Amino acid sequence: MSSKQEAEVSKQIYTVERLLWAIQDVVTEEQHDMDFETLQSVLESITERETELRQDLHDLRQQTTKDGCLND
Repeated sequence: MSSKQEAEVSKQIYTVERLLWAIQDVVTEEQHDMDFETLQSVLESITERETELRQDLHDLRQQTTKDGCLND
């Protein structure tokens, strides 16, 4: 796996984390006006994607360690 691919996965993870923080802020401020089921669905989707991205990054890191070098 290339260092570019690893960088892209890291960037996606950071983006998802920022979205989670933003949603948490909104929930804290506006929780009384939110439809719980909709919010729960959105949060579950984002959390699942974050988990997938973290696993992708972990796999990339293992592959690059196994290969002994990064290939561009």
